Amino acid sequence: MQNAPSFIAPLVVTDASSSPDESLWDAAIADYEAENYPASLTKFVKYLDPSVVSGDSVVGSNMKLEHGSVQLQFHVTDSEFSIFVPFLKLPEGGRAIAMMRKAMEVGENLNLSRFVLKEDDLSIQYSDELAGCHPAKLLDIMRCICLVADANDDLFVEQFGATRLNELAVTPWAGEKLSNGYLAYQTIIKEGLELATFWEGKQNLRMAYLSLDMTMERLRWTLSPQGYLRSSFGKFYRQIDDKSKSGSQRISAGKKALEKYLEEPESAIADSLYDAKFILPQKEKVDLAWYQKALGDPIGSAANMRQGKKYQEAVMVYLHNGYEDIRRFQLPSKVMEYYVQGFANAAGKPCREAAEILAEMYANIIGHQEESKKDGVDYYQQAKQELADHSREMESGQ
Repeated sequence: MQNAPSFIAPLVVTDASSSPDESLWDAAIADYEAENYPASLTKFVKYLDPSVVSGDSVVGSNMKLEHGSVQLQFHVTDSEFSIFVPFLKLPEGGRAIAMMRKAMEVGENLNLSRFVLKEDDLSIQYSDELAGCHPAKLLDIMRCICLVADANDDLFVEQFGATRLNELAVTPWAGEKLSNGYLAYQTIIKEGLELATFWEGKQNLRMAYLSLDMTMERLRWTLSPQGYLRSSFGKFYRQIDDKSKSGSQRISAGKKALEKYLEEPESAIADSLYDAKFILPQKEKVDLAWYQKALGDPIGSAANMRQGKKYQEAVMVYLHNGYEDIRRFQLPSKVMEYYVQGFANAAGKPCREAAEILAEMYANIIGHQEESKKDGVDYYQQAKQELADHSREMESGQ
């Protein structure tokens, strides 16, 4: 690993204008606490997707909301709210029994909703009186439904031969976008394999693990894969985190999995690459001050590596932490700008130079606020000073 890995911009860009109106959420909570349950539910649905609300109240309405491959059908009366999610049609023969067993197993994660079988149609259902429909409770129930349905529908189709009950309201990638997506897919996996092999050869299993984990984070951030590919990534994480296996066994399993991914033709992953509407947030919202403070550990670890002239390790820590965070967290646009610019500027550079670029990137992120003093420590000035000291060392040849 002489140079830092490449940088590939995400092919799926979230439109900021589609972000939910937080004032509707606050109003829904206030109405619920005032026991104005119909108004609370109306504002809650508007918060999710205002386009499905046609009047002043959702009472008496039937609405369909799309979340990736999951369609949630809402029905509201003057006393009850219900969710109906068409899932899959059972296959014929013994595979139907095997699929139902698996459905009952994953259904334990549904949280108050449940799988319901009518003839051969399997759906997920939830219902409650309006007084029991606190917005936070409903949001948690919907997250569970979407997580279970989205994580298992493609797997059930693949493993058991089930069929979908409704067409996906998605736009599959095609033409140049699909070609670019497949090229990014192959590039990221090849680099991940090369990195894991490099660190494995140096018997540095921690860095080999970071290489494998970062490959997944890069794929998820760059491509936002859905369907079967996204579900299979969950299996990959379980393989490299399997504590019943030794570190070398987990690295070996991860590399074999990446090799299999690399063998997949464009047509095989095309079904998992599409643009879709998501009514629930795809990233975790975090407080900026908390996030800046949390960066202390990875930044400190990488700084120690740079001071010990372990520039390759420092680059790995900086990049792994960054890709994991931008994939997972909803960060301010300026912080995202620092990350993207830093990754792009460091790409392909010798590790010594790339480490300095990434260190400055983190210093800018920590200093995003004018005053970022937490627990009496000015992390911004601390990071800037550390960067300046190390730069002087490099210039003097120490």
